[in-house]
Amino acid sequence: MPVITPKDTIQKTYRLETRQADDLEKLAKAVGRTQNELIVMAVTELLYQNRKYFVTDVVEKQLTDELEQIVRIRENEYHYGTSSWSLEMLKLDGDKDGESWFHFCYEAKNKKSKVIFKEEGEIDVKKDDEWKTFLEQVIASMQLYADVDDEETAMFFHDYFASRS
Repeated sequence: MPVITPKDTIQKTYRLETRQADDLEKLAKAVGRTQNELIVMAVTELLYQNRKYFVTDVVEKQLTDELEQIVRIRENEYHYGTSSWSLEMLKLDGDKDGESWFHFCYEAKNKKSKVIFKEEGEIDVKKDDEWKTFLEQVIASMQLYADVDDEETAMFFHDYFASRS
């Protein structure tokens, strides 16, 4: 009988020291889980603990998708914020044919809520080159200033890694 695995999993082979393998087997029996489940749990926890290395992926996924859908396609205002970082995009009046102007403001705060970085300006979100440059600048600044331990960001990372395990 063939084993059915979910589409989004892959099989990898890793080496363990003999003692690690023995201890893993004992632990699996003791807690009533498979060795595979324990390894996946351990890797997920390791990835979460080192989440600062995944800021780029998460920021690009969340911001790029949301901004594209909400601001660029629907032309709605956008607000995103945590205790350490925020982005606001407000629709401006007076658009002409083929234009869609927004005022943007993104800023970073330290743990004492003092603003340590701020950028604001106006952008026509329909101009591809301007939009691409804007996204690159927002993502780069958020990577520098986002606090992976602030409550909302930590929760996002927790959900991000939990959904992958």
